[in-house]
Amino acid sequence: MAFALADGDRLTARPPDVPAERLDIVPPAANGAEIHAKKRGRPPLLPDIVPQQTWPEAEAVVFFLDDVRAGLVNTRRLEGEVAITHQRPGSSLSVKLGGDLGVDVRFVPLLPETHEELERLIVDIAGPRAPLLWNYLLQRAREEPARFTVVIDDLVNATGPQADSRQERLERRQEAWDTVRIFLRLAVIGRRPAYRPKKGEPDTVQTFGPMLAFLEAGEDPGQLALFGSTPPREVTLTAGPWFERMAVQHPDWLPYFGDTRQLAQRPDARAPYTWVSGIEWALNVRWRQSASRSQRKRQGIDFATGQEKDAKIQTRDFTRRELLDYRNPDPHYREILDSDHPRRAVALWKKSIAALIEADIIGPALSDYVPHGPEPWEQPKDWPKRQPFKPQGWQNAWLDQKITIRPGKKGQAALREIVAKAHAARSHRKKSAPR
Repeated sequence: MAFALADGDRLTARPPDVPAERLDIVPPAANGAEIHAKKRGRPPLLPDIVPQQTWPEAEAVVFFLDDVRAGLVNTRRLEGEVAITHQRPGSSLSVKLGGDLGVDVRFVPLLPETHEELERLIVDIAGPRAPLLWNYLLQRAREEPARFTVVIDDLVNATGPQADSRQERLERRQEAWDTVRIFLRLAVIGRRPAYRPKKGEPDTVQTFGPMLAFLEAGEDPGQLALFGSTPPREVTLTAGPWFERMAVQHPDWLPYFGDTRQLAQRPDARAPYTWVSGIEWALNVRWRQSASRSQRKRQGIDFATGQEKDAKIQTRDFTRRELLDYRNPDPHYREILDSDHPRRAVALWKKSIAALIEADIIGPALSDYVPHGPEPWEQPKDWPKRQPFKPQGWQNAWLDQKITIRPGKKGQAALREIVAKAHAARSHRKKSAPR
């Protein structure tokens, strides 16, 4: 048994006051010919790498999930409809869950009918696995924007280690399906920051509507998955119109960096993991954003071969505050630093960096991780000998200390590719500039 859209039905979404042509969305063919026939058999096995999506609209959903986990921070209920919205201070993008999304479809997975039940559902699924699942589904939609099928068990495997028991697998299947239901009723609204369309050019980076849409669900006999709580065996989705157009016509506007499959091998709620995951996620975004203005650093001679070592790409320096603020790992650094044991934050940071070096996220060389200046609690060399040294207010100095952090081997290869593309683009602009 399967529930599906009729031929020709596709998700369409736009702000009520904005015509479709301004969003630069090409409507689907009236007969639905652009939707390919469903592939039979099991979809391909999980890829070795699931790239971390670093474009602003994908980030907005990750921030939403993080703030929900932190206690529905920056969220509010909407009057007149069962929906909640989220927007971080200073952001031009907001997220809306539930309610009227401007979506015209025959069927969408059901959501709770009260604000309280909706909030309870999103809080239940907003754990460390939800952002990993979000990135996996976005990557599948990038590869096959018109139609792609995912097996629920593959979603379980894509977001963590193998389940230890049948009961755990059943629970994680339910969690994965509930998360998919949430994503299908979740819209990103707004315009990408710092983007200004040229005169006469449509505003392609203004978005309104879900990134993903439902097509059909394959079920085992007797299941009523979409109307009840039992997960289907598999589900077929499609990219939303804005995302589909970007994936096909402007793929360079959907950058990625890093690998969420590596992150997925340790998705638990322990404090060390949340710090490791939060720092890694922030580094992948900041490395990618800073790559085009990075520098090549010579590494000297390899005495074993007599050849010069490959130069390393070095981006700008970061601070601990910047990296920890990106996803606000739990427990929050401010909570620890203001407690009776503030040095616990220092220990968590050191453990996290050691884990990232061991996983080759941060390079293993001493020059790949270099804090600048002395540690703020160290006694200055010119301190009077007979005067006791009692460091005060070192917490903020420690958070704002500049650190050079360079990625490991895979990250360096990705940075070189980004730098090469940026150099080629600059060269092309110079040649094309009128004289």
